[in-house]
Amino acid sequence: MKKPRYITKIDIRGSICKIFMHPSSNWDQFAKSENAENSDAFFDTELNEIHLNEDKITFEILAHEINHAFINSCYPERLQLTVLQMEELACEIMAYHGKRILELSTLVLSKLKVPNKAKEKK
Repeated sequence: MKKPRYITKIDIRGSICKIFMHPSSNWDQFAKSENAENSDAFFDTELNEIHLNEDKITFEILAHEINHAFINSCYPERLQLTVLQMEELACEIMAYHGKRILELSTLVLSKLKVPNKAKEKK
């Protein structure tokens, strides 16, 4: 299996999150090893890494995975939040970090030279 290509690192509330891109030919094997079958991307909570399938990268997928990184930065697993508390956490992240999540998604896309389809929809 080919090694993923390191793309960049981003700051998530003071922690470094690394982003890697995997060749599509290796994606299914990698995703299965991470229990992420049927996913086009994966956020590793232990390593604070985002892994992307090179053929499936979109603005929305990046924003989704970066949002996972922000949620992880609040340690929700350790806090054992209820469903209502998780909903509140998601709303707080959107309110206070939503703009930054979208900016980081755009930044990473520019490094990948992948078209931002969200902008094209306007």
